[in-house]
Amino acid sequence: MLSVIAWTAVAIIVILGVLRGQSLTTLLLLGISMAVSAIPTGMPTFVQAMLAYGARQLADAKAIVKNLNDVETLGATSVINSDKTGTLTMNQMTVRSLYFHGRWFTVDGEGYGKAGTIAQVAGEAVPDFTLLAYGLCLDSDATVSDSGEVVGDPTEAALVVLAAKIGVDAPLTRRTYPRVAEVPFDSAYKFMATFHHLPVRGSTRFAELVKGGPDVVLARCGTAFVPGGETVALAEVRDELMAANRAMSEKGLRVLAFATRLLDGREAAVAADPMSFVEDLTFVGMVGIIDPLRPEAIDAVRTAHAAGIDVRMITGDHAITASAIGAELGLGPGAIGGAELQAMTDEELAAALPELHVFGRVTPQDKLRLADIMQRGGAIVAMTGDAVNDAAALKKADIGVAMGSGSEVTKQAGRMVLTDDNFGTLVTAIRLGRGIYEKIVSYVRYQMAKLFAMVLLFLVASVFDINDGIALTPLMVLFQNFFITLFPVAVIMLDPLPADLMSKPPRDPKLPIAHRKAFIQWLAYGVLQFAVTLAAMLVAPGPMSPTEASVPMTMAFVVLSIGSVLSGLVMRRDPESGLAAPVLGALKILSIPIIATVFAVELGFLQDLLMTTSLTGGQWLACIGWALIIPVVIETEKVIRRRRRRLSGPQELLSAAVAVDPARARTP
Repeated sequence: MLSVIAWTAVAIIVILGVLRGQSLTTLLLLGISMAVSAIPTGMPTFVQAMLAYGARQLADAKAIVKNLNDVETLGATSVINSDKTGTLTMNQMTVRSLYFHGRWFTVDGEGYGKAGTIAQVAGEAVPDFTLLAYGLCLDSDATVSDSGEVVGDPTEAALVVLAAKIGVDAPLTRRTYPRVAEVPFDSAYKFMATFHHLPVRGSTRFAELVKGGPDVVLARCGTAFVPGGETVALAEVRDELMAANRAMSEKGLRVLAFATRLLDGREAAVAADPMSFVEDLTFVGMVGIIDPLRPEAIDAVRTAHAAGIDVRMITGDHAITASAIGAELGLGPGAIGGAELQAMTDEELAAALPELHVFGRVTPQDKLRLADIMQRGGAIVAMTGDAVNDAAALKKADIGVAMGSGSEVTKQAGRMVLTDDNFGTLVTAIRLGRGIYEKIVSYVRYQMAKLFAMVLLFLVASVFDINDGIALTPLMVLFQNFFITLFPVAVIMLDPLPADLMSKPPRDPKLPIAHRKAFIQWLAYGVLQFAVTLAAMLVAPGPMSPTEASVPMTMAFVVLSIGSVLSGLVMRRDPESGLAAPVLGALKILSIPIIATVFAVELGFLQDLLMTTSLTGGQWLACIGWALIIPVVIETEKVIRRRRRRLSGPQELLSAAVAVDPARARTP
């Protein structure tokens, strides 16, 4: 668009010059000046530099992006679908409750430290935890050192720690009773089973040990242990077991159930098909595991909500457990389990999404489906994940966010990696992404206004034959580009992010920077700079000359230079005031082009090079007065816009679909 405007203006200037009979030298001079002033040669370089600067800032904040364009996309994020474990929580599992043989026990201790006790009601006999201890040690693979260092799955590490509190050494137990067969854990069936020769009540038996989600394990049980070690039909105690599971889940505890089965003499059949024996089990007990929320997670969720970003938690935990944690985090209403989710059609799910913010027992396919439905609704989706089977959902999301501790597959599939696995870092990255985009918009606003001013200055000078159409010499224009404009651009780049950046709704990513409203603003600011510069030139004392230094051309050069510096100061923020603190750092930087302008006018060799002449004190004051009109008018216009916004009332929190509606973004 700008190229069309620029070359049209050049053509008009050349045609008018030919009609006036101007020399070829003069026409070349005009054409070169016009081309230099109108073509924004530095714009692509600045945008790439700004994106690279943003990527560096993100890396410093522990968020690594793979593509510079992702920095811009981050700022448009309207929905975050986050894992729970390790992202919203600290991934430091600790067993807090134990339900064993129909009795409750509390477990104390912190983190992965093996010191702690298992307490029970006074007067009751201490039960035999042997079958539970087998499950804790043999149905897991994690190891925990005496100093608390974990190798393996954190949930299994919590089980190893509980075994230590019972008085059982997990590594020694594993060496003593090796696995004969196993069914590895899989998210599709949500349990793990191992088979061993174990001492059980005084004799060696071939036993199966199963660990998994309570609903899954109970569905495969036929009997259950009760106080005293006797077994009864599961139907007799099912309600009690379900109530115990619910009680722990409602406290936000992650619940795992344990079961066993004796399979003496069936080793060969088990080795051939172990999965077929995960049935007719006897229920042993359940543990409730707490994973503390990250201290910053609640504030990060609150910040995201204030920014109009919908936050949803997607986890493998039971929906009741997830709902309790979601309430603690301050997520929106509504929780749903994987089975209910899969029973809904896409249309039903899309309609229900505004009232659903917690998803439990989800599969990787569910995550992929959720991302797709949200995108079809107009949302820009950030999706976190760490497991191999999360890769498809991360690839589908607009911003796939892999965890630094996750698999290499997810890191390859994602667009960003959080090296600290922290949800708060993701929100910080979105804030930085918004800030980078705002800086690019501010730069384009400043650059386009300056270019419009230059184009109009040369076009009007040529049309009305002002100084033979030469408003400034080509070297004056080059001086503007390299020694004046550069420093306001640096001020824009280094300006701190505004405090209210995360109190605005997400922008519409489909709306280009050069939309109608922005174009009108650029043109208005450009007309202002042009009018002030031309007025200073016309009222300046002395004759004009296209071939010799003159006061009018020099004053026009000075007003344009100082006006460019001051406009950069006030245009660095919009609609916020560019004169508000912090401003001292910006003034230090902008003092450089002011000094350069003085040198360009008063030093002899620069006068000869640029075709300027010395100005009197009064003329310098006049130039400053003319230039001050520019920031005063711009700041006044912004005050009016801010007042209108305040009078229109506070913005209500928008849904993702409304926030990204192009019609909203185009509304003044």
